[in-house]
Amino acid sequence: MSVNYDEFSDDELLRLLRGGDEDAFSLIYRRYLRLVVSEGLKKLGDEDYAADTAQDVFASLWAKRERLPVIRNLAGYLINCAKNAVFNFFEHREVEARYTSSLRDYVNSGKVAHTDYLVREKEWISYINDAVESLPEKMKEVYKLRVDSGLSHKEVARTLGLSERTVNAQMINAIKRLKSRLTMITLFF
Repeated sequence: MSVNYDEFSDDELLRLLRGGDEDAFSLIYRRYLRLVVSEGLKKLGDEDYAADTAQDVFASLWAKRERLPVIRNLAGYLINCAKNAVFNFFEHREVEARYTSSLRDYVNSGKVAHTDYLVREKEWISYINDAVESLPEKMKEVYKLRVDSGLSHKEVARTLGLSERTVNAQMINAIKRLKSRLTMITLFF
C-alpha cells in the first residue's frame, strides 16, 4: 500500500523524519527548497552560493533528524537555518581571507625561502653523510679525521700510522668518490 505524503502536515512529516523516513525528508526538501534558496539568495546575491547553502541546510536537517528540537513552524525553522548557513558562509570566507592574507605575508616575508633553504641544506647534509659512510673503511677513517676533526695530512698520518703520501692518496680518492656520488644524486634530482 502506497502512502501519499503530499497530504501530510509538516508536523506529521517531522515525526516521520525523526524516525528516519527518507520519503518524508524528500517531501520536506521539495516543499521548502525554493524558500530556503530564496532566503540564501537575498543575503548572498549569488544563485550558486544560495543553492549550496540550501544543500547545507537540508543535509544538516537529515543529519540531526533524530535530535531535532520541537519545531512549531517548519518554514520559519528552515529560514533560520538558512540565515545561520549564510552567516557560516560569510564567517568561513572571512577566515579563508585571513588565512590567505597571512600566507601571502609569510611568503613575502622571505621566511619560506629560508625554510626551504634549511630543508634543502638538511637533505644535502644527509646525502653527504650517506656518501661518506659508503666509503671503504680506511678511506672513511682518513676522510673523517681530515675533514670532521680538522687534522692536517701529517697529523692524520701520525694518528693512523700511515705515510703522508697514503693519507694524501686516500683523500684524493675519497673526494673523487664523493664528487661522483653527489653528482649522480644532483642529476637524479
